[in-house]
Formats: sequence, structure tokens, C-alpha cells
Amino acid sequence: PDLTRAGEYRYPTADAIPGEELRRAVQETDYFTAGIINSVFEDVYNLIGFEKYMLTLPAEPELLRPIAQRCAEFEVQKAIKFLDLGADMIVIVEDIAHNTGTFISPRTLRSEIFPFMRWQIEQIKRHRDVPVFFHSDGDLTTVLDDIVACGYDGLQSLQPSANMDIARIKAAYGERLCLMGNIDINYVLPFGTPDEVEQVVRDTIQVAAPGGGFILSTCNTLIRAIPPENAIAMYRAADKYGVYPIAAQN
Repeated sequence: PDLTRAGEYRYPTADAIPGEELRRAVQETDYFTAGIINSVFEDVYNLIGFEKYMLTLPAEPELLRPIAQRCAEFEVQKAIKFLDLGADMIVIVEDIAHNTGTFISPRTLRSEIFPFMRWQIEQIKRHRDVPVFFHSDGDLTTVLDDIVACGYDGLQSLQPSANMDIARIKAAYGERLCLMGNIDINYVLPFGTPDEVEQVVRDTIQVAAPGGGFILSTCNTLIRAIPPENAIAMYRAADKYGVYPIAAQN
């Protein structure tokens, strides 16, 4: 695509999103529901292609900023629609990291990505003061302070195989971020035994739950490779060990 003609692109509106699944969840269940949106990292590279994006971002970031602003506005429209349908929270989903660090430098994230996230969170909370969580797999160690500074209320994933040590993060950020996740889907849930799953859940709760601000979940989704008995073991262990007051692990 010719980025100099990006202004001619006809961006969609939130009217294109029916929201039926969320509407049913709000009306027919007692779930705490979340509306899921993106920010500008994945939206922009999906529009122009990953290779073009990664080459343009460090060389001519000014070409991408108008596209990013339109994407940010569209995603806020979606969030507002989800909130009006009854969502209890918003999750901004952006995989900005791999197992050993971020896809682009922390400096570039601070100049070209996080400002749009901060704006999105401000707009969402102006519409309704709800929790806004951030999801990203991978090692976020170098940008955890920036995630807090954006105004996020919580962080989901906390991938243990990507250096996201729950004890370290709880100690450093537990007063500022609600932590959600950390149950491993690379080995423990797909290949471990139900007893191993129970032990990991117990250890994670004992490290992350004292004082509150922890939601136990997998570090991503319940993938097809996870045997049902291991998923059930995780839920049963959560019921068994996740009852307050919870003492910290010695």
C-alpha cells in the first residue's frame, strides 16, 4: 500500500460489529464480562503488512501516525459499544512481545504505541469508569513501568515461559496492577499430570494472591492441546486453594 494515500482508506465503524455474543452473556449469565479491543500495533501492521510496518516504523514513523490515530479511534468506538451493551471491563489485546523481549524497542513503543494506548484508556474511562486490562504474551519486563503509566488497571498473560516471574512482578507491581494469568500452557496444562497442575495452581495462588489483586487463569487461552482433565484440575485447585485469607508461601 502507498502510505502517502492512507487518508483515502475508508475505515469501518463500530456499527459493523453486532456484539451478539456479549449481549447474550450480559443478559443470560452472571459472568463478569469483558469487551475486547486492539490498540494500534496489530491494527496498523494488519492494514499495511508486517514487513512494511517494521521497516517504516523506525525510518518514517510520521507516515504511520495518522493511520494509528484512526485505528485508535475505531477501537475506542468498539469499546464504547461494548460498554453500552453492558460489558463490565475492557481488555486491550496487543501482542507486543516474544519470549525474550518486545518486538520493537521500548523506546519506539514509548514514542509510537503507548501514547495511543494512554489516549484510548482516557477515552474509555471518560465514557464509563471501568477496569481496563492489557493482554500481551511474551517478556514485558522492560516496559512494565510504561504499562502502568498508560493507566492500565490490570495485566493479563504473565507468561511464565517468557521470564514473567509472578513473584517478582507481584512484589514490584502488585499495588498498581491486578495480575491475571501465569498458569503455563506450554508444558504444564498440555503435558503435565492433573497432580502437577494442582501443584502449580497452588504455588501460584500462594505467591500471587496474598493481599488481593490476582485473578487466576491460564497465560493465554485453553488451547485444544490441553486435556479436559487438566483443565478441570486447574478449576478444582482454584476452588480448593483460592479461598481468602491466603497466606503467602514461605
